[in-house]
Amino acid sequence: MATSVDAAGIELEEEEGWSEELSVQGWRQAGSCRILWVAMAILASGVGRSSQQDYIDRVFGSFQDVPLVLRALTGSLLGPPAPPSSTAQDRRDHSAAPATPDSTSEIPATYCVQELGCLLTGPGFRHPKRRPINLPPDPRHFINVAFNVFTRENIKGVRIPAKEMPLILKSSFDPLKRTKIIVHGYLNGRDMPYLLELASAFLYTEDVNVIYVDWTEGAIRLYNRAVANARVVGLEIAHLVTWLGRNAGLQAKDVHLIGHSLGAHVCGYAGERVPGLGRITGLDPAKPLFEQMPPEVRLDPSDALLVDAIHTDAHPLFFLGQGYGITHPVGHLDFYPNGGEYQPGCTPALVAPVKWLLSGARPSTAKDAVTDALGCNHVFAVKVFTNSIISSCPFTAFRCPSYRDYEQGRCFSCGPDGTGCASLGVHADKWRGEQTGVALYLKTFPEPYLCLFHHLLRVEFGRREDATRSLQGRLNATLAAQGGRTVTFDLTSRIMQLQSTDTSLTFMLEDHQDLSAAKEALVTWNAGWCGRACEDSVTITKVTVQNVEKSGQRRQLGRSAQEGCQRPADTATTLPNGGTVKVPLSQECQIV
Repeated sequence: MATSVDAAGIELEEEEGWSEELSVQGWRQAGSCRILWVAMAILASGVGRSSQQDYIDRVFGSFQDVPLVLRALTGSLLGPPAPPSSTAQDRRDHSAAPATPDSTSEIPATYCVQELGCLLTGPGFRHPKRRPINLPPDPRHFINVAFNVFTRENIKGVRIPAKEMPLILKSSFDPLKRTKIIVHGYLNGRDMPYLLELASAFLYTEDVNVIYVDWTEGAIRLYNRAVANARVVGLEIAHLVTWLGRNAGLQAKDVHLIGHSLGAHVCGYAGERVPGLGRITGLDPAKPLFEQMPPEVRLDPSDALLVDAIHTDAHPLFFLGQGYGITHPVGHLDFYPNGGEYQPGCTPALVAPVKWLLSGARPSTAKDAVTDALGCNHVFAVKVFTNSIISSCPFTAFRCPSYRDYEQGRCFSCGPDGTGCASLGVHADKWRGEQTGVALYLKTFPEPYLCLFHHLLRVEFGRREDATRSLQGRLNATLAAQGGRTVTFDLTSRIMQLQSTDTSLTFMLEDHQDLSAAKEALVTWNAGWCGRACEDSVTITKVTVQNVEKSGQRRQLGRSAQEGCQRPADTATTLPNGGTVKVPLSQECQIV
């Protein structure tokens, strides 16, 4: 339920703010399909709610924003939006201080919310194409933020309304411990199972405070309104951290905010108000109304001492079932697992309904179909981050110009200072670089084996008698893993051609187990056909396997960690066409 709602809602916004990428006719055709998916998502999300009538009232209540949304759509297609109506101005928070209306926005230039402070809504929050409408938020009492506090002493948690925040000191919250604050996204709420699993993972591995920020009422709105409400939620979180610092001794550097989708930008709004905030992690930060917008509008590196983001649905085209996450870097470290667009185990959006129909189109599985189509890639960021907490696998990602370069094995080095790689997830704070916007790539498996170990396999070839003749063919290698398992890798998915000057080839191998302890490999050679110009046999002198993660650790530990590295003598083994031979493996101590 959770995933489909979030993704479906964001998809609706694409019709509101990103329609310039489509022609009017194409936008209408695509929009009709998206609206059907949104309707399915809304219906599916209502199943199992405690109060169906309350849910229906909220859904229909949100449609009071439709005139403004339609005006935003018209403006994005035909020109700048019309001047704001008095209705929009009348919807200001009842507690807002008097302000002079800004003629370019539906919200006053300065918007104040009781003791939380004031928001500046200058020109940066408005763009004729990317953000054609800038609504005021709902009243604070309607957004109704609450903090659910979990600790090891009270794993069931206690709910504390934001307006009764001092009650937190009567809970099991300990200001001397590190604090994790989790924020949900658009059309999500207090019952998001994957975010509650994240909270449980933190408590399982570390004695910390976990606060789950519930802003359900403010999130179940049309997207433009929820985006406005997000700034108020940021004020609430900043007020909480600041108040605890003044009254309980909480250190801002010990606070880690984790936000999913729109919640990532909520964390950014909170961070800009709290000097010295320790860390913000954005889990697939939302794209609509934030892509290519100035730093004050979205999550950015200035919001905390460390800002890291995981991009899992960052497709450049915003269309049904894809592209809900922001594409460009927003932090110090920006991780793009599997390229950041499509994640393993996720069904493509247009395939999901067909798959559902072929499986019998049972009503009981409709919600799962919508979830698969509209939320799988978007929620993958939460799953991989949660797995990084409980897994011993390091989730090593490598700094690279592009994912294509990563796939071609050009970036598998942590570099002399160790800043060429970083751990995706909870351990990203071990990175010691000072740059911002560092793009890092890695591959993952589908669940349950998300994390992969990286290995470099180097095959060295003997000199050929006739150096004028090229070598063409394909290589396979089989290595032994733990528990008697064997793994076969197609080293050359396409026919390779080894020139006379080439003496070795290096291949990147990935598996959910560490393969560097293997003592030998089975190597198979199949020669390609190219007439008399090619040889049909190959001589292999040495095969070396290297665990990239361990090599990085050895570099940090120094020479003492080099002991025990296996370097067997070179042995020349000739492989005929179609032959298989068992070759001893050496283990490199130095990173390639």
